[in-house]
Amino acid sequence: MSYHPHLHLIVSAGGLDPDGLEWKQSGSKFFVPVKALSKVFRAKFITMLKHEYKNNTLKIPDTIDDLDYSDLKKLTSLLYSKTWNVYSKKTFRGAGNVIEYLGRYTHKVAIANSRIISSDKGMVKFRYKDYRDNKSKIIELTAIEFIRRFVQHILPNNFYKIRYFGLLANKNRTTKLITCFSLLKINIPIPKFEGLCFHEIIKAVTGNDIFICPACKRGHLILASTLEFNTE
Repeated sequence: MSYHPHLHLIVSAGGLDPDGLEWKQSGSKFFVPVKALSKVFRAKFITMLKHEYKNNTLKIPDTIDDLDYSDLKKLTSLLYSKTWNVYSKKTFRGAGNVIEYLGRYTHKVAIANSRIISSDKGMVKFRYKDYRDNKSKIIELTAIEFIRRFVQHILPNNFYKIRYFGLLANKNRTTKLITCFSLLKINIPIPKFEGLCFHEIIKAVTGNDIFICPACKRGHLILASTLEFNTE
């Protein structure tokens, strides 16, 4: 549960020309060179960082690890001196596979209950995967440190985990996006869960039927009544 801020982006391998009358396919090597993309992303990010810094809309600590964050020049020099990891590649099994993977990735919590081994006497022990050797290991932290790491994965107020831009932006879905499908001569796909009830969606995603008795695993539960809450 180490602090590891990063972004996942799904980018179309092409787009509309300036007139909106032709679909422009990306190059055979897909999108743009990774090294160039890394430098452009770093420059764009630091430019926006400077803008927020100068407008006093960025909340940052004064000093961490002897680095003076109040000195914008030193901070940006440090950021430019580091190599930023930006990677791009074509999907191997189609866009649907990527969306399904990211859907599971973005909607899970920082740590599943199944990974927690014990919580006793102010200490928490849990399993984690060490990606340096791809082995499962066990770590023990104080309860305070465990909570600190967990809270780092809770989104701040008014922060959206998933955002849509360009052709996929809400304002373009009924205009430019339809034009793209028309130019590519592809039928507009029907959403996977369209027309399904909530329990059918849960079963499709998790494989669990919520109407099966959790005790005997055979009998079917029957909806007896529903509760209504007045929020006024």
